[in-house]
Amino acid sequence: MVASLAASAGVGGGAFFVPLAMVCLSMSLKEATVLSQASIAAVSLASIAFNLHKRHPLYPNSKTLIDYEMCLTMTPALLLGVSIGVLFNAAFPTWFITTLLICTLAVMSVKTAQKGLSLWRAETTTMQRRQQQQQQQQQQQQPTSTLAPGNSSGTEPSPTEAAANSAASMLPVSSTGATPAAVVVVSDAAADGDAGAKPRREPYPWSLAVGVLFLWVGFSGLQLLRQATVRCSPAYFGVTAAQVAFGAGASLIFAYYCIARPARQQAGGSASADALAAPLLGHGQPSLSALMQHQQQHMQQSMAQLSVQAAKVAAAGVLAGVLGIGGGMLMAPMLLASGVHPQSASATSNILVFFCSSSATLAFFLAGRVDLHQSAVFCLVCGVASLVGLTMIGRLVKASGRPSIVVLLLAFIMVSGAVCSGVFGYLDAWHQWQEGTGGWKNVC
Repeated sequence: MVASLAASAGVGGGAFFVPLAMVCLSMSLKEATVLSQASIAAVSLASIAFNLHKRHPLYPNSKTLIDYEMCLTMTPALLLGVSIGVLFNAAFPTWFITTLLICTLAVMSVKTAQKGLSLWRAETTTMQRRQQQQQQQQQQQQPTSTLAPGNSSGTEPSPTEAAANSAASMLPVSSTGATPAAVVVVSDAAADGDAGAKPRREPYPWSLAVGVLFLWVGFSGLQLLRQATVRCSPAYFGVTAAQVAFGAGASLIFAYYCIARPARQQAGGSASADALAAPLLGHGQPSLSALMQHQQQHMQQSMAQLSVQAAKVAAAGVLAGVLGIGGGMLMAPMLLASGVHPQSASATSNILVFFCSSSATLAFFLAGRVDLHQSAVFCLVCGVASLVGLTMIGRLVKASGRPSIVVLLLAFIMVSGAVCSGVFGYLDAWHQWQEGTGGWKNVC
């Protein structure tokens, strides 16, 4: 159940897996953490496989459900923040981390719940408006269907007359100023292509997917290399500096690529139009120059916005590393606040969660702390459960037409996770205080 709900909301579920392993399996905190990271990796990997072929619900012809551009630009900053936050996690006492975790999840859950409720109200308004438009269309079509022009006998009109009357009844705009839904559909179909041509679907962005895989391999390799060195040794700081350089360089390269590619495509298409229009207008070159200047300004603004967003993501990564969570409970609300569609935010967040959990699982495996038999059973069960949860929640969202269900589910998981983490965190802090080991520690 935990895996099903966590996968649907785009979080790892570590706030639940650790307490469950400690209570049900009588594990220590360290053993439960290892099993939790393996389970989270299985949940997120199954979610990625489930969403890999799906298209965006609003832009099915041009975008995939997983926002690879967001992953490429935000993942390096997130992982850099996590690698720094882990250092402070070893120095801070458990009671401080637990208090910070509760406060963070409380604030994020309130904001997420507010976002979900606002989306719910907007969806309700949209549904009511759509029903009103359908009722107005039925009222406009009803007189023509019972007594059509030129058919005074009151019998049913011929198919040709019925089609003509139906088309005529869809042309006027309603008294509320809203365009009838039928007119919108006809306009959209006409805009997509000539003579009912089917809109062209953009090919799958395999180059971006390969870039995400490259990031995972690079960061996992550097993370494993850092785990093999002595903490605070020159080699340790050298690998950390390599992580910073790799993350900053990858973030800049991918950000420029994701911004410059659509700008070049738009400039190329507009340049062709200007070249064709030059004989008619007589001043094609100035318009092309102005267009290129506009594209350059747009790229500068986009890079500035991405820099600010990357700084926020890095701060979230530091906080995730300090709190010892995978980052899904922080990144999913941030994606929603950025205006990402709830289903796309959940699918994208699962990739970020997989990055963190898989690298941690590999480190535990190389250290000999992973029970292969036990982890294999839990990973299999959690993977299947996540697929079931994604299927059920996806059908529920499609049937109800309310993507806000995903947001409200995320808020519920965050509140429940804060309660579970708080209870078991303070119990662990109490035991550490009795043993005299609950104070502040050295980073090294």
